[in-house]
Amino acid sequence: MKRFLIVFSVMLAMTACNTMTSAQRAERDALVAQAVDKALSKRHYTVDIDMMYPTGAPARRLTNDYILKVEGDMMTSYLPYFGTAYDAPYSGGNGLDFKEPIKNYKSEQVKKDKTRITIDVDHDSDHLTYTLEVFDNGNVSLNVISTRRESINFNGTLKP
Repeated sequence: MKRFLIVFSVMLAMTACNTMTSAQRAERDALVAQAVDKALSKRHYTVDIDMMYPTGAPARRLTNDYILKVEGDMMTSYLPYFGTAYDAPYSGGNGLDFKEPIKNYKSEQVKKDKTRITIDVDHDSDHLTYTLEVFDNGNVSLNVISTRRESINFNGTLKP
């Protein structure tokens, strides 16, 4: 019993030493928010996508390296698509897997800790609107609206 108490006490002490103070957490959060803001203002960032929410279907955790990448006036979209296509090309198309120039890019601060970015691109005779809700902690909610398919939502993390 004494041995158990000693081990438990040592583990408790180690846990207490590893705990961040509220000031340290605030400093870390401020640095993350600054990096997110800098990446958005430069229009040079990658969003690692880990969840997909198809319209009318259950959410799915994604295990592959799905991304949305913005590099100035170019956007790379490597995302899966599940849903109804209203008008698909004969070849089936590439879904949301492409690299295209950005037609329109709009960024606005909608809350103290949230920025909304709207990106319009044309791909495979389809017009796509990507709406990103980017939070200061780097979390991203993405909605993709297409003229040829049902909309689809994703979640991920911004990597400056």
